Amino acid sequence: MNSKTRINVNVDKELKEDVSIILNAIGIDLTAAINIYLKKIKSTKSIPFPLDVKTHYSIEEVAGLNWRAGLDKIEDEWE
Repeated sequence: MNSKTRINVNVDKELKEDVSIILNAIGIDLTAAINIYLKKIKSTKSIPFPLDVKTHYSIEEVAGLNWRAGLDKIEDEWE
């Protein structure tokens, strides 16, 4: 016999409501979705999506959104 246990988690109320609507459209409830997620973790022995820290930055993040402004006025030795 398969015994069950209860998991109590705190989530943002709006997030739960939004996800419940999506899952309802798919045809499953939140409990089924969480069970699917946990079974996937068990079978793959990993989180089923990438978790990482961003290590590369865009030029906009480093130099600002207007980094191109004034580039045409910079003199270089290539011309």
